[in-house]
Amino acid sequence: MALVPDLRLCSNGPIPLEECGQEQWERLIEPFQKVIAEAQAFGMDEPEVDDAQKVLTAVLDLRVRRLAAEQDRADALSAGAQRLRDAVARGSPGEVREALAHARAVGVADHLIEESRAQLHRRLLDAIQSLAPAEAKEALELARAVDVDERSIEEARQPVRQLLRDRIGQGTPDEAKKALDLALALDVDARIVEEAREDAIQRLDWAILDGLPDDARQALEVALAVEADARGIEAAKNSVVQSLTKAIAQRTPDDAKEALALALALEVDCWSIEDAKQQVLCSLHRAVVECSPDDARKALEFVRALAIDDETLLEARRQVGQRLQDALAQGSADEAAEALKLAYAIELDECTLERAKAQVGKRLSDAVLSGTPEQIAKALDFVRRIHMDERTMEEAKQQMQRRLMDAVSQGTPDEAREAFACAAVVGLDEQTLMAASQMVGSRLVDIARTGAPTDVRKALELALEVGVDQRVVEEARKEAQDRVREAVSLGTVDALTTALELARAVSLSGDECREAEEALAIEKKKEEARALLAEARLRCETDILKRAIGAAQEAGLPESEWSDAAAMLTIGEEKRRKERARRRLRQACADLLALPPGYLDEPADIADQRASAVRELRAARRDLEGAGLSEDELTEADALLLEADKFEAKQALRELAQSVQFETLLADAERAIKRLRQDGIEPGEELKESMKDAKETLAAAISTARRLSIEETADLLKAEQLRKRLHNMLEDIKGAIRVICRVRPMSQKEEEAGERAIVSRFDLCTVQVEQELDHRRPGAAIAQAALQRKAGLAGEPPPLPPPAKTSDFVFDAVFAPGAQDEVFQDCADLMQLALDGYNVTLFAYGQTGAGKTHTMFGSQGEPGIAPRAIDELYSIMDKHKDLYHCEVSASVLELYCDALYDLMEGRRAKELINPEPVTGAFAKAGPGPPKTPEPTIGYNMDGSVVMHNLASRQCPSAEELHAILDTGVKHREVAKTDKNDHSSRSHLLVIIRLKTTRKGSEGGRSETSKIVLCDLAGSERTKHFPPGTSKERQLTEAKEINKSLSALADVIKSLVDGKKGHTPYRNHKLTQVLQDSLGGTAKTLMFVNCSPASNARSETWSSLTWASCAKNVSNSYNLRSDQRAATLAQQQNSGSSRGIAAVATAASAARKLSAQAGRSPNPLGRQASSAPKQAGRSPNPLGRQASS
Repeated sequence: MALVPDLRLCSNGPIPLEECGQEQWERLIEPFQKVIAEAQAFGMDEPEVDDAQKVLTAVLDLRVRRLAAEQDRADALSAGAQRLRDAVARGSPGEVREALAHARAVGVADHLIEESRAQLHRRLLDAIQSLAPAEAKEALELARAVDVDERSIEEARQPVRQLLRDRIGQGTPDEAKKALDLALALDVDARIVEEAREDAIQRLDWAILDGLPDDARQALEVALAVEADARGIEAAKNSVVQSLTKAIAQRTPDDAKEALALALALEVDCWSIEDAKQQVLCSLHRAVVECSPDDARKALEFVRALAIDDETLLEARRQVGQRLQDALAQGSADEAAEALKLAYAIELDECTLERAKAQVGKRLSDAVLSGTPEQIAKALDFVRRIHMDERTMEEAKQQMQRRLMDAVSQGTPDEAREAFACAAVVGLDEQTLMAASQMVGSRLVDIARTGAPTDVRKALELALEVGVDQRVVEEARKEAQDRVREAVSLGTVDALTTALELARAVSLSGDECREAEEALAIEKKKEEARALLAEARLRCETDILKRAIGAAQEAGLPESEWSDAAAMLTIGEEKRRKERARRRLRQACADLLALPPGYLDEPADIADQRASAVRELRAARRDLEGAGLSEDELTEADALLLEADKFEAKQALRELAQSVQFETLLADAERAIKRLRQDGIEPGEELKESMKDAKETLAAAISTARRLSIEETADLLKAEQLRKRLHNMLEDIKGAIRVICRVRPMSQKEEEAGERAIVSRFDLCTVQVEQELDHRRPGAAIAQAALQRKAGLAGEPPPLPPPAKTSDFVFDAVFAPGAQDEVFQDCADLMQLALDGYNVTLFAYGQTGAGKTHTMFGSQGEPGIAPRAIDELYSIMDKHKDLYHCEVSASVLELYCDALYDLMEGRRAKELINPEPVTGAFAKAGPGPPKTPEPTIGYNMDGSVVMHNLASRQCPSAEELHAILDTGVKHREVAKTDKNDHSSRSHLLVIIRLKTTRKGSEGGRSETSKIVLCDLAGSERTKHFPPGTSKERQLTEAKEINKSLSALADVIKSLVDGKKGHTPYRNHKLTQVLQDSLGGTAKTLMFVNCSPASNARSETWSSLTWASCAKNVSNSYNLRSDQRAATLAQQQNSGSSRGIAAVATAASAARKLSAQAGRSPNPLGRQASSAPKQAGRSPNPLGRQASS
């Protein structure tokens, strides 16, 4: 073993056998071979040699095995490298990863792996260069699989970023899409991608700003291709729409056209484009309506820029043509010039323009032939403003020359003066005017010889104006002097007046006219006396008759001229005696009515008062009979006396209490005491004891009446009919047409104008009106002026004018301003009459601004008669809902300019207040609302009025009826006049129909009636609206209003006469509507409203006189209800007398309580009126309640 060399010594150092190379192996084996050879050569022992040989053999075996291993390793390396190359060329990323791992496992050289990485990098670059997103993505994954340096990948991405920006900024949509897909495939930073998409939006915005439709369309496609933010795209579209709207608003057609192209390119929704076009159409329409040529021209450019259909443009041109025609026919020269400019701006056809110019020429010709200077000047202004040719002017001058000569030779002075003025306007030459002046002088002398003073004055003024020779003027004055002398010799007022007017017209001196003036003063005094006699005959007033007779005697008139006035004075005094008798009768009735309700055990003083009142009523009746009055008036008095006898003899009050009424009586009495306590009055012991007795009596009567209720049905009906009869008789005593006068307060405007109050309330029933000077005595003004002149000459202060005298008008009541509640209390009982089956009418009459509408409808916080009547009506219905059922329906009718209109729900059919509708493209699509047919008037078989085409609505509550009333008031016709800022120009009628059915009646018998609440339009004098002024429409309204009121006055007059004959209801629609509400059995309450101002004296006098006439209308009686009551009375059962007696006792107790409280209860639970008694009147005849 010592011979075995150390293997570690065979080299320069200790090297593992596995790591020895070929040279090292040879150096290792060589020592072994030498040792064995030497050992064999020296003959060493065989075991040692064998050991060396074994070691050498082992080393050689190791070497062989090492060489075999190295060959296998080389083959593995070659296979690993080939596998990596194949995977890089064709494999997937997973295969590449496995091949790379294998190559590393077998020890493939690093440079081979780097070659594979370089190959994949080149493949990635090639995919990027060819814009192949799928290949680039695959190459990227392979590169990452072989662990390609990330910096190399980032360098490969860099051109992709630039490419993406370039394609989005300038490329086509496909190129931009590919660039985006490539960037996404290479996992380019999301921020870079978003920036690229924002670049797409920015490219779209720049294309919109540059106004390039093609670029904008391409930019939009690029933005959509790269999936840019939808909000950005929508914002870009909105900016285009805004640009279009802005261009239209700023009137830049080119910008609008460009914006429209962009909108179409960007496929903006059609609604936005249509809105823009509609805006252009509105601009065109506004320019046409406002007559703005510049705006119309711009709008026309817009129409063409936006390619709007020609039909719209044609319609606009038609309207412009019509506007031009209207302006030439009715407008001013400025309007015509503006219309012509508008026609040129909108490029109206030449044919229409020529027709317009021809119309102007005709207008000038007509104005020259018969128009005024203003009309001619206006026509010439038209000619100049529209630049017509000179031939038109020459023809106008020739026509003006003919007109001037005709007017001077044949016309009146006014016509000649007007012709001269027109000639100056036209510009006639001096020679023609001089010839016309000579003709004026000749005519002056002729007119002074035979013409009227006015014509003479006008002819003289014309002669002086045109420069007629002074000798001709003197000749005309001599003719006037001759006519004055002839008038003095003739001695008539007309002749003297005419002569003096002629003398003043030609400026004669005072000495030349003195004789004529003295003769005229004497004759005028006689004429004034005759006029005063005529007025006295017409008015039939005692004071005026006396003054007229005195004036006639003072003027020296023969007795034959004033004897008839003396006879009328005697008749008038007799009439006043009759009127005093009537007043005495009314006072007697009022005294009787003022007494508390009667009952069996009433106190002696009350019974004495009742007897005294009855005696006075009988005496008043005898006075009426002795005064020779009509049978109707005597019949009414007899009826009252008959009822007094019934009250005293049969104790009719016992029949009035029925089963359901006792509780009501008790409630009324308790309410009376409650009202006393509310007024601060504590009931006394006697009143309390009476209340206790009334309660006990009522309790017993309730028990008895309920037990006998079936047997007392006839008594109930009889009591109800008697109540209706007495209630109706009470209203007839007050007058078939009750008249209430209201005087409004002075307005601030009247006080500032210096007007004074001439109307005052004398007492509860009398109004006084201060008379004018002319009404007091004819010639008083002249006499007063003479006294003042005489006092002035004597150096004395002028005498004071005589005190004003007044005339009295007597009505049922006269109310001062601010008495809205008191006015209604005087008519509240009419609502009960309406529920009883009578037609009731309440209407207000008077001049405009007198307060009619305030009386009828009131104001906020101060309701008028109509709303209060509605509340009263429903209050009565609610109070007696257990006794009867009432159906209420209402309509609102307006009478305006002799036409009827239904104001329900505000519906009207007035064409005169509706502007002419716009037609064509500017009109709203679809047909307009159908025209409401005008209401018409018809009649039922019983003569009652029925309205056709008039809406009617059921009103189960007062609120609904109030709403209908408010609707009518809101939609009625009003206008501003000189005397009233809110003058009612129409008659407003609120018609309330009632159908009352008594519960439990046989066959369900019903009674129908109606209530008419009428606010008449204000009467006006037409002299306040002279023809030809701007108030032409108000003049037409005033005429129609006066015509309708005149027809109403004719009907009232016919009813006052009381003769059986024709009543002219059909003379007007107003009286036709009110036919069954005036006269007959209808109950009518009239409010006469008047102004206290002195400037309305004549209107106030006329209104009060008309109302005094209406106060004398008499009613006819309808006896059907009384006959039916008598029939039912025969069927009553005598066994019910105990119940009736109990009812009468309870009623007397309740009335006694109420009488002590100063109020009157209602046995049937109906309240006729809660107002305090006025003017001695009471709503309860004979001390009974109106409902009884």
